[in-house]
Amino acid sequence: MSDHSNISLQLHVENCRAVRSATIDIDGITVLCGENATGKSTISQLLKDLLELSIHYRDLTCCAQVRRLTLGAIVPLLEALPVDFAREEARSLWSTYRFAFPCVIPTEFQSKQALDHLQQLLQSLRLQCADHVDERLLMAMGHRLDVSLANPDDLFRVLLEKVAETDETMEQRVNAPFTYETTCTFPIHMCQVLWEATSTLTEFGETIFANQGTAIQTGTHILSAKRVLRLTSPFVNLPEVQQDRIFLKDHLWSADLNETACLEDTDLFTVLEGDIVLRKNFLGKAEWFYVRKDGKEFLLEECGAGIRAIATLRILHKYNLLDRDTVLIIDEPEAHLHPVWVVEYARILVLIAKRLNVRILVSTHSTNMVAPLQLFTYKAGFAKKTRFYKAVQAPEDKFMFSFVDQDNEIDEIFDSFNKAFDKTEAIADALRLSEDAD
Repeated sequence: MSDHSNISLQLHVENCRAVRSATIDIDGITVLCGENATGKSTISQLLKDLLELSIHYRDLTCCAQVRRLTLGAIVPLLEALPVDFAREEARSLWSTYRFAFPCVIPTEFQSKQALDHLQQLLQSLRLQCADHVDERLLMAMGHRLDVSLANPDDLFRVLLEKVAETDETMEQRVNAPFTYETTCTFPIHMCQVLWEATSTLTEFGETIFANQGTAIQTGTHILSAKRVLRLTSPFVNLPEVQQDRIFLKDHLWSADLNETACLEDTDLFTVLEGDIVLRKNFLGKAEWFYVRKDGKEFLLEECGAGIRAIATLRILHKYNLLDRDTVLIIDEPEAHLHPVWVVEYARILVLIAKRLNVRILVSTHSTNMVAPLQLFTYKAGFAKKTRFYKAVQAPEDKFMFSFVDQDNEIDEIFDSFNKAFDKTEAIADALRLSEDAD
């Protein structure tokens, strides 16, 4: 096997859904080419899940520990106490830890702060609300905590001990090896494909994550990426804004708009003939608007798929979310674009990769995307940082495929895509013969 120690990221996967085998370098621009149902989306979803797990494991572990204690014991007590401030606190904690706002993911530091807050809250309740803990509530909390409680003071003592235990356990678990059991406590849904796969993720030649199904052999924190973005559809992936934070649905990162400097567009998104701006409507909800150069404005969510596809990249660029710490994954971007705009989209991706050092994985089944990607990488002097992989059917199983590195040669990819033209030509020939016979 060739030396991959200078490749920033590499994913190896075996026997997962339609993928028999694939070793994919993620460094510069990586293009997965193949027909439908060959495993392209499986690879992109798996890469997203592995990166998010490696980036956010520590924070998710801390948050899961605090969340279990908060929602499992402390919130039910607060809700049962007939005191206004206790019920207000219950609503606040419930809103935070049930993730009503998916853009808010407590960090390890914030989780420790939350434990300090819970400790102070319980001490205050112990002083102010002990008289409101009647025998029925005491028995119910004893049942919930699986302990015998003689009086209200016992209840608050046990809960304070639980806070201390959570803090101690959190310290142990954030530095412990990754486990499948730990990930099951996370307040997110990790895609099932992760636990079906035999996979390895390496960073500059060092193994970051390795698993065989739910058995994790290696798990550690990644250093060269802080966020992963996966764009699957312009109807799904339009960035959202809540509480002055920008995020993508079903992703674990977010950014504070107040701390993000907006980048002006010079030549990247000229095809838009305008720009995307964020405004609040009369209800205070943040909404994106497409402002054209002729002065006309359109609510972005009401625009067509092509505008939305390019606009999504512009928003991520504008709010400085595309940089050397970003891995950008895009599934079949040509699906919603006119061929002319496909060429523009390819140009944008190449310039983003070269200028901003974003690592990009693109899956496609279109020559309209493959050809301009190759041409623009040559034009930009980026060809050595671009790789094309072709899905090849396994000889023993027509439903399984291996991804073969084509380096930067695309002739075989074009030959496989040209089967559609051959099939169309065969139908045309048959029609001509039929007409001649008549």
